[in-house]
Amino acid sequence: MLYLLVFTYFVSLFAFNARQSIENKLRLADLIALRLLVPVVQYLFISLWISLVTLVFKVSFERFYGRGGFPLFWCSNFLAQWAAGMPMEVALSLLGPKYTAFFCASLSPFSALRRLFSSTKTSLTRFSRTQ
Repeated sequence: MLYLLVFTYFVSLFAFNARQSIENKLRLADLIALRLLVPVVQYLFISLWISLVTLVFKVSFERFYGRGGFPLFWCSNFLAQWAAGMPMEVALSLLGPKYTAFFCASLSPFSALRRLFSSTKTSLTRFSRTQ
């Protein structure tokens, strides 16, 4: 998951810098299409690449979902990258490339996991005290 966030950040940053030279020559509809469609296509291939790298390490995807395990894994990687990449595009527009890394740090899976486990721990301790 961390690799997905890192690649998403760099793809967004590189695409932002590549767009700078032609951004003022495009109509608004073309610019919106460029900002929405190009990253999604890039995320599709990057998520496939990361999923195939995981497959090289002989991770069994057929254990729970049969033959559909790998496509589900690829789809979940793609959706995670899309969910992290589109807010990053918005942050690039509003904050600029200089401050986007601070926004990217808030998308870290470690911060989400820390919140999840701290809330789980408190609910488990409450449950164990009532019995």
